[in-house]
Amino acid sequence: MVWFLSSSVFTVFMAIFRTMSIISMPLIGVRVKLLQQRLRRWLTVPPALVRRYGPGLDERVWTAVVALGAFMLLMLKEVQFSTTEVLVIGGLIVAALRVMREDDPVVPFYWLIAYLPFSRSLGATAGEQVAAFNIPNLFALIIFALHVLRQRRARQPIVESSLLGSVVLIFLGAVTVLMLRATWLYGAGYAQEFLLPFLRWIKVFGFLFLTYWVLRDQRALKTSAVLIMLGVFAVTLLGLWEYLDKAGESFERSRIRAIAQEPNVLGAFYVSYIFLYAAAFLTAPRHGYGWLGLGALGLTARAMLATFSRGACVAFVVGGLVLCWFRHRILFAIAMIGTVFVMANPQWLPEGVRYRFGMTLRNQPVHSAAQRDDIAQHLESSAGNRVYIWRGAVKMIKEHPWWGVGYGVFHRFLPHYANETGYRDAHNQLLLYAAEFGVPTAILFLTVLLVAGAEGRWLYRHTTDPILKTTALGFLAGLAGMVTANLFTSSMGPEEVAGYFWILTGLIMRAGVIEKRILSGAEGAS
Repeated sequence: MVWFLSSSVFTVFMAIFRTMSIISMPLIGVRVKLLQQRLRRWLTVPPALVRRYGPGLDERVWTAVVALGAFMLLMLKEVQFSTTEVLVIGGLIVAALRVMREDDPVVPFYWLIAYLPFSRSLGATAGEQVAAFNIPNLFALIIFALHVLRQRRARQPIVESSLLGSVVLIFLGAVTVLMLRATWLYGAGYAQEFLLPFLRWIKVFGFLFLTYWVLRDQRALKTSAVLIMLGVFAVTLLGLWEYLDKAGESFERSRIRAIAQEPNVLGAFYVSYIFLYAAAFLTAPRHGYGWLGLGALGLTARAMLATFSRGACVAFVVGGLVLCWFRHRILFAIAMIGTVFVMANPQWLPEGVRYRFGMTLRNQPVHSAAQRDDIAQHLESSAGNRVYIWRGAVKMIKEHPWWGVGYGVFHRFLPHYANETGYRDAHNQLLLYAAEFGVPTAILFLTVLLVAGAEGRWLYRHTTDPILKTTALGFLAGLAGMVTANLFTSSMGPEEVAGYFWILTGLIMRAGVIEKRILSGAEGAS
Protein backbone atom coordinates (compact mmCIF):
# COMPACT_ATOMS: atom_id res chain seq x y z
CA MET A 1 0.00 0.00 0.00
CA VAL A 2 2.72 2.46 1.03
CA TRP A 3 4.85 1.48 -1.96
CA PHE A 4 1.91 1.96 -4.32
CA LEU A 5 1.07 5.36 -2.86
CA SER A 6 4.70 6.46 -2.95
CA SER A 7 5.18 5.40 -6.58
CA SER A 8 1.87 7.00 -7.61
CA VAL A 9 2.69 10.29 -5.96
CA PHE A 10 6.16 10.26 -7.51
CA THR A 11 4.73 9.59 -11.01
CA VAL A 12 2.17 12.38 -10.73
CA PHE A 13 4.81 14.77 -9.44
CA MET A 14 7.18 14.00 -12.33
CA ALA A 15 4.38 14.51 -14.88
CA ILE A 16 3.49 17.88 -13.42
CA PHE A 17 7.16 18.87 -13.26
CA ARG A 18 7.79 18.00 -16.92
CA THR A 19 4.68 19.89 -18.06
CA MET A 20 5.69 22.98 -16.11
CA SER A 21 9.24 22.84 -17.44
CA ILE A 22 8.02 22.77 -21.05
CA ILE A 23 5.32 25.42 -20.75
CA SER A 24 6.92 27.88 -18.38
CA MET A 25 10.64 27.20 -18.22
CA PRO A 26 11.59 30.87 -17.63
CA LEU A 27 9.29 31.13 -14.64
CA ILE A 28 10.10 27.79 -13.02
CA GLY A 29 12.80 29.21 -10.76
CA VAL A 30 10.49 31.93 -9.45
CA ARG A 31 7.66 29.48 -8.87
CA VAL A 32 9.91 27.06 -6.99
CA LYS A 33 11.06 29.86 -4.71
CA LEU A 34 7.47 30.89 -4.04
CA LEU A 35 6.59 27.27 -3.28
CA GLN A 36 9.51 27.01 -0.86
CA GLN A 37 8.44 30.20 0.89
CA ARG A 38 4.86 28.98 1.27
CA LEU A 39 6.07 25.60 2.51
CA ARG A 40 8.25 27.26 5.13
CA ARG A 41 5.30 29.42 6.19
CA TRP A 42 3.03 26.39 6.52
CA LEU A 43 5.63 24.44 8.49
CA THR A 44 5.96 27.27 11.03
CA VAL A 45 2.31 26.93 12.05
CA PRO A 46 2.50 23.60 13.96
CA PRO A 47 5.56 24.62 16.04
CA ALA A 48 3.83 27.89 16.90
CA LEU A 49 0.80 25.94 18.14
CA VAL A 50 3.07 23.75 20.29
CA ARG A 51 4.72 26.83 21.80
CA ARG A 52 1.32 28.32 22.58
CA TYR A 53 -0.52 25.30 23.97
CA GLY A 54 2.42 23.26 25.23
CA PRO A 55 4.94 25.64 26.79
CA GLY A 56 8.08 23.85 27.82
CA LEU A 57 7.61 21.10 25.23
CA ASP A 58 9.74 20.41 22.19
CA GLU A 59 8.08 22.14 19.24
CA ARG A 60 9.33 19.39 16.91
CA VAL A 61 6.89 16.95 18.50
CA TRP A 62 4.13 17.99 16.09
CA THR A 63 5.54 15.61 13.46
CA ALA A 64 5.08 12.70 15.89
CA VAL A 65 1.53 13.83 16.69
CA VAL A 66 0.68 13.82 12.98
CA ALA A 67 2.28 10.39 12.65
CA LEU A 68 0.22 9.15 15.61
CA GLY A 69 -2.98 10.19 13.86
CA ALA A 70 -1.85 8.48 10.66
CA PHE A 71 -1.12 5.24 12.53
CA MET A 72 -4.59 5.36 14.07
CA LEU A 73 -6.18 5.66 10.63
CA LEU A 74 -4.09 2.77 9.32
CA MET A 75 -5.24 0.68 12.30
CA LEU A 76 -8.87 1.44 11.49
CA LYS A 77 -8.22 0.37 7.90
CA GLU A 78 -6.56 -2.83 9.19
CA VAL A 79 -3.40 -2.17 7.18
CA GLN A 80 -0.37 -4.42 7.69
CA PHE A 81 3.06 -3.43 6.38
CA SER A 82 4.95 -5.90 4.22
CA THR A 83 8.74 -6.18 4.09
CA THR A 84 8.90 -3.96 1.00
CA GLU A 85 6.76 -1.32 2.65
CA VAL A 86 8.95 -1.39 5.77
CA LEU A 87 11.96 -0.72 3.52
CA VAL A 88 10.13 2.20 1.92
CA ILE A 89 9.15 3.59 5.32
CA GLY A 90 12.73 3.28 6.52
CA GLY A 91 13.90 5.24 3.50
CA LEU A 92 11.23 7.87 4.08
CA ILE A 93 12.35 8.24 7.71
CA VAL A 94 15.94 8.86 6.66
CA ALA A 95 14.83 11.22 3.86
CA ALA A 96 12.59 13.18 6.24
CA LEU A 97 15.47 13.62 8.68
CA ARG A 98 17.71 14.87 5.85
CA VAL A 99 15.06 17.29 4.56
CA MET A 100 14.47 18.60 8.08
CA ARG A 101 18.25 18.82 8.53
CA GLU A 102 17.72 16.95 11.74
CA ASP A 103 20.57 14.97 13.28
CA ASP A 104 19.16 14.90 16.79
CA PRO A 105 18.12 11.35 17.83
CA VAL A 106 15.29 12.82 19.89
CA VAL A 107 13.09 13.47 16.83
CA PRO A 108 12.99 9.85 15.58
CA PHE A 109 12.59 8.84 19.23
CA TYR A 110 9.31 10.79 19.26
CA TRP A 111 8.25 8.91 16.14
CA LEU A 112 9.08 5.60 17.83
CA ILE A 113 6.81 6.51 20.75
CA ALA A 114 4.01 7.33 18.31
CA TYR A 115 4.36 4.01 16.49
CA LEU A 116 5.05 1.60 19.36
CA PRO A 117 1.45 0.77 20.46
CA PHE A 118 0.57 -0.18 16.88
CA SER A 119 3.70 -2.23 16.17
CA ARG A 120 2.07 -5.66 16.39
CA SER A 121 -1.02 -4.75 14.37
CA LEU A 122 0.67 -2.77 11.60
CA GLY A 123 3.89 -4.77 11.38
CA ALA A 124 2.65 -8.35 11.70
CA THR A 125 3.12 -9.19 8.02
CA ALA A 126 6.68 -7.87 7.80
CA GLY A 127 7.65 -9.75 10.96
CA GLU A 128 6.38 -13.00 9.46
CA GLN A 129 8.21 -12.48 6.16
CA VAL A 130 11.64 -11.54 7.56
CA ALA A 131 12.49 -12.19 11.21
CA ALA A 132 13.36 -9.12 13.30
CA PHE A 133 12.73 -6.84 10.31
CA ASN A 134 10.19 -4.33 11.54
CA ILE A 135 9.71 -0.62 12.03
CA PRO A 136 10.55 -0.44 15.78
CA ASN A 137 13.90 -2.10 15.07
CA LEU A 138 14.56 0.37 12.24
CA PHE A 139 13.69 3.27 14.52
CA ALA A 140 15.96 1.90 17.25
CA LEU A 141 18.89 1.54 14.84
CA ILE A 142 18.45 5.05 13.45
CA ILE A 143 18.06 6.55 16.93
CA PHE A 144 21.12 4.78 18.30
CA ALA A 145 23.24 5.69 15.25
CA LEU A 146 22.32 9.38 15.59
CA HIS A 147 22.97 9.15 19.33
CA VAL A 148 26.48 7.77 18.71
CA LEU A 149 27.25 10.56 16.23
CA ARG A 150 25.95 13.21 18.63
CA GLN A 151 27.97 11.91 21.55
CA ARG A 152 31.16 11.64 19.50
CA ARG A 153 30.81 15.21 18.27
CA ALA A 154 30.34 16.37 21.86
CA ARG A 155 33.12 14.02 23.07
CA GLN A 156 30.78 12.53 25.64
CA PRO A 157 30.30 8.86 26.59
CA ILE A 158 27.86 6.92 24.45
CA VAL A 159 26.47 4.83 27.31
CA GLU A 160 25.98 5.63 30.98
CA SER A 161 25.63 3.36 33.97
CA SER A 162 22.95 3.53 36.65
CA LEU A 163 21.75 1.44 39.57
CA LEU A 164 18.56 0.34 37.85
CA GLY A 165 20.38 -0.30 34.59
CA SER A 166 22.87 -2.53 36.41
CA VAL A 167 20.08 -4.55 38.03
CA VAL A 168 18.36 -4.97 34.65
CA LEU A 169 21.63 -6.13 33.06
CA ILE A 170 22.14 -8.68 35.83
CA PHE A 171 18.60 -9.96 35.23
CA LEU A 172 19.12 -10.15 31.46
CA GLY A 173 22.47 -11.87 31.96
CA ALA A 174 20.82 -14.46 34.20
CA VAL A 175 18.02 -15.24 31.74
CA THR A 176 20.56 -15.46 28.89
CA VAL A 177 22.56 -18.06 30.81
CA LEU A 178 19.35 -19.96 31.51
CA MET A 179 18.46 -19.80 27.82
CA LEU A 180 21.84 -21.31 26.93
CA ARG A 181 21.33 -24.00 29.56
CA ALA A 182 17.91 -24.87 28.11
CA THR A 183 19.44 -25.04 24.62
CA TRP A 184 22.07 -27.45 25.93
CA LEU A 185 19.36 -29.62 27.52
CA TYR A 186 16.75 -29.59 24.74
CA GLY A 187 18.98 -29.38 21.67
CA ALA A 188 19.15 -27.29 18.50
CA GLY A 189 15.44 -27.64 17.81
CA TYR A 190 14.68 -25.70 20.96
CA ALA A 191 17.00 -22.86 19.93
CA GLN A 192 15.51 -22.77 16.45
CA GLU A 193 12.01 -22.43 17.87
CA PHE A 194 12.57 -20.07 20.78
CA LEU A 195 15.68 -17.98 20.04
CA LEU A 196 13.88 -15.25 18.08
CA PRO A 197 10.97 -14.97 20.57
CA PHE A 198 13.56 -14.75 23.34
CA LEU A 199 15.40 -11.93 21.56
CA ARG A 200 12.10 -10.08 20.96
CA TRP A 201 11.33 -10.39 24.66
CA ILE A 202 14.77 -9.06 25.65
CA LYS A 203 14.45 -6.21 23.14
CA VAL A 204 11.62 -4.68 25.17
CA PHE A 205 14.05 -4.05 28.03
CA GLY A 206 16.27 -2.22 25.55
CA PHE A 207 13.78 0.65 25.42
CA LEU A 208 14.84 1.51 28.98
CA PHE A 209 18.49 1.96 27.98
CA LEU A 210 17.64 3.72 24.72
CA THR A 211 15.51 6.26 26.60
CA TYR A 212 18.09 6.77 29.33
CA TRP A 213 20.92 7.36 26.87
CA VAL A 214 19.12 9.43 24.22
CA LEU A 215 17.02 11.88 26.28
CA ARG A 216 19.34 14.44 27.85
CA ASP A 217 17.24 17.42 28.92
CA GLN A 218 13.96 18.11 30.67
CA ARG A 219 12.27 19.42 27.54
CA ALA A 220 12.75 16.10 25.74
CA LEU A 221 11.69 14.17 28.86
CA LYS A 222 8.48 16.15 29.29
CA THR A 223 7.66 15.97 25.59
CA SER A 224 8.12 12.20 25.60
CA ALA A 225 5.85 11.85 28.65
CA VAL A 226 3.10 13.92 27.03
CA LEU A 227 3.46 11.96 23.79
CA ILE A 228 3.02 8.69 25.71
CA MET A 229 -0.20 10.08 27.17
CA LEU A 230 -1.38 10.90 23.65
CA GLY A 231 -0.42 7.41 22.48
CA VAL A 232 -2.41 5.77 25.27
CA PHE A 233 -5.37 8.02 24.47
CA ALA A 234 -5.16 6.96 20.82
CA VAL A 235 -5.47 3.33 21.95
CA THR A 236 -8.42 4.41 24.11
CA LEU A 237 -10.21 5.84 21.08
CA LEU A 238 -9.51 2.69 19.08
CA GLY A 239 -10.89 0.57 21.91
CA LEU A 240 -14.06 2.63 22.20
CA TRP A 241 -14.54 2.52 18.43
CA GLU A 242 -14.23 -1.27 18.50
CA TYR A 243 -16.67 -1.49 21.40
CA LEU A 244 -19.28 0.56 19.54
CA ASP A 245 -18.71 -1.52 16.43
CA LYS A 246 -19.36 -4.72 18.42
CA ALA A 247 -22.54 -3.46 20.09
CA GLY A 248 -25.23 -6.13 20.33
CA GLU A 249 -22.90 -9.11 19.98
CA SER A 250 -22.37 -11.86 22.55
CA PHE A 251 -20.39 -11.23 25.71
CA GLU A 252 -17.18 -12.92 24.58
CA ARG A 253 -17.26 -11.30 21.13
CA SER A 254 -17.98 -7.85 22.58
CA ARG A 255 -14.75 -7.82 24.60
CA ILE A 256 -12.37 -5.40 22.90
CA ARG A 257 -8.80 -6.22 21.92
CA ALA A 258 -7.65 -3.13 19.96
CA ILE A 259 -3.84 -3.36 19.82
CA ALA A 260 -3.50 -6.50 21.96
CA GLN A 261 -3.97 -10.18 21.22
CA GLU A 262 -6.29 -10.74 24.14
CA PRO A 263 -8.76 -8.58 26.17
CA ASN A 264 -7.02 -9.18 29.50
CA VAL A 265 -3.72 -7.99 28.03
CA LEU A 266 -5.42 -4.83 26.72
CA GLY A 267 -6.89 -4.29 30.19
CA ALA A 268 -3.39 -4.55 31.64
CA PHE A 269 -2.21 -1.96 29.09
CA TYR A 270 -4.89 0.52 30.11
CA VAL A 271 -4.36 0.06 33.84
CA SER A 272 -0.59 0.51 33.45
CA TYR A 273 -0.88 4.03 31.98
CA ILE A 274 -4.32 5.35 32.91
CA PHE A 275 -2.99 6.91 36.11
CA LEU A 276 -0.89 9.38 34.13
CA TYR A 277 -4.19 11.18 33.46
CA ALA A 278 -5.32 10.94 37.08
CA ALA A 279 -1.96 12.29 38.22
CA ALA A 280 -2.27 15.22 35.81
CA PHE A 281 -5.55 16.19 37.44
CA LEU A 282 -4.35 15.70 41.03
CA THR A 283 -1.11 17.63 40.56
CA ALA A 284 -2.61 20.51 38.55
CA PRO A 285 -6.37 20.73 39.19
CA ARG A 286 -6.40 24.47 38.44
CA HIS A 287 -4.74 24.18 35.06
CA GLY A 288 -6.36 23.32 31.77
CA TYR A 289 -4.30 20.21 31.14
CA GLY A 290 -5.39 18.88 34.54
CA TRP A 291 -9.02 18.90 33.40
CA LEU A 292 -8.00 17.39 30.07
CA GLY A 293 -6.40 14.61 32.09
CA LEU A 294 -9.67 14.07 33.95
CA GLY A 295 -11.57 13.71 30.68
CA ALA A 296 -8.97 11.29 29.30
CA LEU A 297 -9.16 9.34 32.56
CA GLY A 298 -12.91 8.86 32.17
CA LEU A 299 -12.69 7.71 28.55
CA THR A 300 -9.78 5.36 29.22
CA ALA A 301 -11.60 3.88 32.22
CA ARG A 302 -14.61 3.24 29.98
CA ALA A 303 -12.40 1.51 27.43
CA MET A 304 -10.83 -0.56 30.21
CA LEU A 305 -14.28 -1.69 31.35
CA ALA A 306 -15.05 -2.74 27.77
CA THR A 307 -12.33 -5.39 28.06
CA PHE A 308 -14.46 -7.05 30.78
CA SER A 309 -11.24 -8.00 32.55
CA ARG A 310 -11.67 -8.74 36.24
CA GLY A 311 -7.93 -8.52 36.79
CA ALA A 312 -7.83 -5.05 35.24
CA CYS A 313 -10.64 -3.88 37.53
CA VAL A 314 -8.81 -5.15 40.62
CA ALA A 315 -5.58 -3.57 39.38
CA PHE A 316 -7.37 -0.27 38.79
CA VAL A 317 -8.48 -0.20 42.44
CA VAL A 318 -4.99 -1.05 43.70
CA GLY A 319 -3.34 1.54 41.45
CA GLY A 320 -5.87 4.18 42.49
CA LEU A 321 -5.15 3.54 46.17
CA VAL A 322 -1.41 3.82 45.56
CA LEU A 323 -1.99 7.07 43.65
CA CYS A 324 -3.96 8.52 46.57
CA TRP A 325 -1.38 7.27 49.11
CA PHE A 326 1.48 9.15 47.47
CA ARG A 327 -0.61 12.24 46.75
CA HIS A 328 -2.06 12.76 50.24
CA ARG A 329 -2.85 10.53 53.20
CA ILE A 330 -6.29 12.10 53.67
CA LEU A 331 -7.09 11.39 50.02
CA PHE A 332 -5.98 7.79 50.58
CA ALA A 333 -8.28 7.47 53.61
CA ILE A 334 -11.23 8.78 51.58
CA ALA A 335 -10.43 6.39 48.72
CA MET A 336 -10.11 3.48 51.12
CA ILE A 337 -13.47 4.24 52.72
CA GLY A 338 -15.05 4.55 49.28
CA THR A 339 -13.58 1.21 48.21
CA VAL A 340 -14.93 -0.57 51.28
CA PHE A 341 -18.34 1.06 50.80
CA VAL A 342 -18.58 -0.03 47.17
CA MET A 343 -17.49 -3.56 48.05
CA ALA A 344 -20.24 -3.70 50.67
CA ASN A 345 -22.76 -2.14 48.26
CA PRO A 346 -21.96 -3.52 44.79
CA GLN A 347 -25.10 -1.96 43.33
CA TRP A 348 -23.05 1.23 43.01
CA LEU A 349 -20.70 -0.47 40.58
CA PRO A 350 -21.22 -0.21 36.80
CA GLU A 351 -23.54 -2.89 35.45
CA GLY A 352 -20.81 -4.48 33.33
CA VAL A 353 -18.51 -4.84 36.34
CA ARG A 354 -21.27 -6.43 38.43
CA TYR A 355 -22.09 -8.80 35.61
CA ARG A 356 -18.47 -9.83 35.09
CA PHE A 357 -17.72 -10.44 38.76
CA GLY A 358 -21.09 -12.11 39.20
CA MET A 359 -19.97 -14.73 36.68
CA THR A 360 -17.04 -15.75 38.88
CA LEU A 361 -19.02 -17.99 41.23
CA ARG A 362 -21.25 -20.69 39.83
CA ASN A 363 -24.27 -22.20 41.53
CA GLN A 364 -23.90 -25.81 40.53
CA PRO A 365 -24.13 -28.76 42.90
CA VAL A 366 -20.97 -30.66 43.85
CA HIS A 367 -21.10 -34.41 44.28
CA SER A 368 -18.29 -35.18 46.72
CA ALA A 369 -16.54 -33.79 49.77
CA ALA A 370 -13.33 -33.33 47.77
CA GLN A 371 -15.14 -31.20 45.21
CA ARG A 372 -16.81 -29.24 47.99
CA ASP A 373 -13.43 -28.37 49.51
CA ASP A 374 -11.89 -27.45 46.14
CA ILE A 375 -12.33 -23.73 45.49
CA ALA A 376 -11.95 -24.26 41.74
CA GLN A 377 -15.15 -26.30 41.71
CA HIS A 378 -17.09 -23.25 42.88
CA LEU A 379 -15.70 -20.95 40.14
CA GLU A 380 -16.76 -20.52 36.53
CA SER A 381 -14.60 -22.27 33.95
CA SER A 382 -12.18 -19.41 33.21
CA ALA A 383 -11.42 -18.60 36.84
CA GLY A 384 -11.43 -22.27 37.85
CA ASN A 385 -8.94 -23.22 35.16
CA ARG A 386 -6.64 -20.46 36.33
CA VAL A 387 -6.63 -21.98 39.80
CA TYR A 388 -5.60 -25.32 38.28
CA ILE A 389 -2.90 -23.59 36.21
CA TRP A 390 -1.49 -21.79 39.24
CA ARG A 391 -1.42 -25.01 41.24
CA GLY A 392 0.42 -26.70 38.39
CA ALA A 393 2.85 -23.78 38.19
CA VAL A 394 3.59 -24.06 41.92
CA LYS A 395 4.29 -27.78 41.53
CA MET A 396 6.54 -27.03 38.57
CA ILE A 397 8.46 -24.44 40.60
CA LYS A 398 8.90 -26.90 43.48
CA GLU A 399 10.50 -29.43 41.14
CA HIS A 400 12.65 -26.84 39.30
CA PRO A 401 13.28 -24.10 41.89
CA TRP A 402 16.73 -22.92 40.82
CA TRP A 403 16.94 -23.04 37.03
CA GLY A 404 13.33 -23.38 35.91
CA VAL A 405 12.15 -25.45 32.97
CA GLY A 406 13.42 -23.06 30.30
CA TYR A 407 12.12 -20.09 28.36
CA GLY A 408 8.92 -20.71 26.40
CA VAL A 409 8.22 -24.30 27.49
CA PHE A 410 5.86 -23.64 30.40
CA HIS A 411 2.87 -24.65 28.30
CA ARG A 412 4.53 -27.95 27.38
CA PHE A 413 5.33 -28.91 30.96
CA LEU A 414 1.97 -27.79 32.34
CA PRO A 415 -0.04 -30.93 31.41
CA HIS A 416 2.31 -32.97 33.61
CA TYR A 417 1.34 -30.85 36.63
CA ALA A 418 -2.24 -29.76 35.88
CA ASN A 419 -4.15 -32.46 34.04
CA GLU A 420 -7.50 -30.86 34.82
CA THR A 421 -7.12 -28.01 32.34
CA GLY A 422 -6.42 -27.55 28.69
CA TYR A 423 -5.30 -23.94 29.14
CA ARG A 424 -1.64 -23.30 28.42
CA ASP A 425 -1.03 -19.66 29.37
CA ALA A 426 0.26 -19.08 32.91
CA HIS A 427 -2.13 -16.18 33.59
CA ASN A 428 0.42 -14.91 36.13
CA GLN A 429 3.62 -13.19 35.03
CA LEU A 430 5.54 -13.80 38.26
CA LEU A 431 4.66 -17.50 38.39
CA LEU A 432 5.65 -17.77 34.72
CA TYR A 433 9.10 -16.28 35.36
CA ALA A 434 9.62 -18.43 38.45
CA ALA A 435 8.61 -21.58 36.53
CA GLU A 436 10.68 -20.86 33.40
CA PHE A 437 13.71 -19.11 34.94
CA GLY A 438 13.73 -20.26 38.55
CA VAL A 439 12.95 -18.51 41.82
CA PRO A 440 16.24 -16.51 42.10
CA THR A 441 15.72 -14.96 38.65
CA ALA A 442 12.10 -14.15 39.46
CA ILE A 443 13.34 -12.38 42.60
CA LEU A 444 15.77 -10.44 40.41
CA PHE A 445 12.85 -9.27 38.28
CA LEU A 446 10.97 -8.15 41.38
CA THR A 447 14.11 -6.26 42.41
CA VAL A 448 14.04 -4.45 39.06
CA LEU A 449 10.46 -3.34 39.73
CA LEU A 450 11.28 -2.29 43.32
CA VAL A 451 14.26 -0.19 42.21
CA ALA A 452 12.12 1.38 39.47
CA GLY A 453 9.49 2.24 42.08
CA ALA A 454 12.15 3.77 44.32
CA GLU A 455 13.38 5.93 41.41
CA GLY A 456 9.84 7.12 40.73
CA ARG A 457 9.22 7.86 44.40
CA TRP A 458 12.40 9.93 44.68
CA LEU A 459 11.57 11.95 41.56
CA TYR A 460 8.01 12.61 42.70
CA ARG A 461 9.18 13.93 46.06
CA HIS A 462 12.00 16.13 44.77
CA THR A 463 11.03 17.54 41.36
CA THR A 464 9.27 20.88 41.10
CA ASP A 465 8.37 20.57 37.43
CA PRO A 466 4.61 19.85 37.16
CA ILE A 467 4.86 17.54 34.14
CA LEU A 468 7.67 15.47 35.65
CA LYS A 469 5.79 15.31 38.97
CA THR A 470 2.70 14.13 37.08
CA THR A 471 4.76 11.52 35.25
CA ALA A 472 6.39 10.22 38.44
CA LEU A 473 3.08 9.96 40.31
CA GLY A 474 1.34 8.27 37.38
CA PHE A 475 4.29 5.90 37.00
CA LEU A 476 4.12 4.81 40.64
CA ALA A 477 0.39 4.10 40.47
CA GLY A 478 0.75 2.46 37.06
CA LEU A 479 3.53 0.23 38.39
CA ALA A 480 1.24 -0.99 41.16
CA GLY A 481 -1.59 -1.50 38.69
CA MET A 482 0.63 -3.33 36.21
CA VAL A 483 1.99 -5.71 38.85
CA THR A 484 -1.53 -6.43 40.10
CA ALA A 485 -2.88 -7.00 36.58
CA ASN A 486 -0.03 -9.41 35.87
CA LEU A 487 -1.11 -11.57 38.77
CA PHE A 488 -3.99 -12.55 36.47
CA THR A 489 -2.39 -12.33 33.02
CA SER A 490 1.00 -12.11 31.29
CA SER A 491 1.53 -8.76 29.57
CA MET A 492 5.17 -7.88 30.26
CA GLY A 493 6.45 -9.40 27.02
CA PRO A 494 4.73 -7.72 24.04
CA GLU A 495 6.38 -4.45 23.04
CA GLU A 496 3.05 -2.86 22.10
CA VAL A 497 1.93 -3.29 25.73
CA ALA A 498 5.12 -3.14 27.82
CA GLY A 499 7.19 -0.82 25.62
CA TYR A 500 5.77 2.36 27.15
CA PHE A 501 6.50 1.05 30.66
CA TRP A 502 10.22 0.66 29.99
CA ILE A 503 10.36 4.01 28.18
CA LEU A 504 8.74 5.63 31.22
CA THR A 505 11.23 3.83 33.46
CA GLY A 506 14.18 5.18 31.47
CA LEU A 507 12.55 8.61 31.48
CA ILE A 508 12.22 8.49 35.28
CA MET A 509 15.89 7.48 35.58
CA ARG A 510 17.13 10.36 33.40
CA ALA A 511 14.85 12.89 35.11
CA GLY A 512 16.25 11.77 38.46
CA VAL A 513 19.81 12.32 37.26
CA ILE A 514 18.95 15.83 36.06
CA GLU A 515 17.11 16.70 39.29
CA LYS A 516 20.03 15.49 41.41
CA ARG A 517 22.37 17.64 39.34
CA ILE A 518 20.10 20.65 39.85
CA LEU A 519 19.86 20.03 43.60
CA SER A 520 23.61 19.58 43.98
CA GLY A 521 24.18 22.80 42.03
CA ALA A 522 21.73 24.67 44.25
CA GLU A 523 23.42 23.34 47.38
CA GLY A 524 26.83 24.31 46.04
CA ALA A 525 25.62 27.83 45.23
CA SER A 526 24.19 28.25 48.74
